[in-house]
Amino acid sequence: MSGKDKPILVADDDKKVRSVLEGLLGFRGYKVSLHPNGLYLLETYLKEPDNVGLVMTDIKMPKVDGITDGITLGKNLRQNGYAGGILFMSGKPEYGEMILQIPEPRAFLEKPFGMQETLKAVERMYNG
Repeated sequence: MSGKDKPILVADDDKKVRSVLEGLLGFRGYKVSLHPNGLYLLETYLKEPDNVGLVMTDIKMPKVDGITDGITLGKNLRQNGYAGGILFMSGKPEYGEMILQIPEPRAFLEKPFGMQETLKAVERMYNG
């Protein structure tokens, strides 16, 4: 499995999670851009909308509107023309149902996640 410089934007308020994803995905060849919240990720997307292959976002983060920050981000991305995959992440499995508000392609990855599980989820989002 190789990312071959496929771009991934990551939004998570936990620096450790961002660091782990950067290392794991970067090692596999993905071009990873890290953001501490959805607002910064949205700003990055709006500056370079053609340079986003996949979005990975925590559901609960500060900024935007609190508990549904990842959901709000997903809605804003779709409203601004992003049609690519959004991989939502959370340590609370009950939040998984919240992603149904976002048009596909979308998926849910429960934290804590393993290396292989994460890579498979990313590949599924890229390959359909």
